[in-house]
Amino acid sequence: MPAKGNGSSKQTAEDCTPLAETRGERNPTAMRKKLLIALIVLLVFVIAFVLWPAPRYTLSRVDPTLRGLATPYQSVNLVNWSDGSIGIRILDKDGKQLKLALPVSLVAGMPTYRHLFLGAERSTDPGATEVAFSEDTRQMLFATLEEYRRFSDSTDLILLQFRGDPIDSARFYGGAIAHGVKSKIE
Repeated sequence: MPAKGNGSSKQTAEDCTPLAETRGERNPTAMRKKLLIALIVLLVFVIAFVLWPAPRYTLSRVDPTLRGLATPYQSVNLVNWSDGSIGIRILDKDGKQLKLALPVSLVAGMPTYRHLFLGAERSTDPGATEVAFSEDTRQMLFATLEEYRRFSDSTDLILLQFRGDPIDSARFYGGAIAHGVKSKIE
């Protein structure tokens, strides 16, 4: 062991590193800025989600079969068929079941849902009867899917395809990101 004060030890640039760097700490100011930006972005999404206008419909203009179901519903189940069509099964509080089919059609390369069939989950199934698909019926279906959506099924994807609002994109991609983070944790 060298003696103290003998002048034999020279200090190098490596010995003069700040204490924070030797501990592996990062610049706290930069971390605060990143956290602040992330919180602002999150706040904007929360405000947009809360203040986003709810779709409006007049119940008297909704298809009578759909309007006749007793709420609250026991369940709302969705099927996203491989061709892009949507099947919906609603079980009302009295045990009455209604099956709906929304076949997909392409308009200018974009999928659209302009037809509504009752009595089956596919428009080609026996018992499927086409009914007028008014804007009020469409808005009631949006509201029903929104109210009874579950994170465990494809409701967010179906709402994104069927309605296509920015909130649907945020929920779908936000859910995909959250699911990806959750699966990495587990």
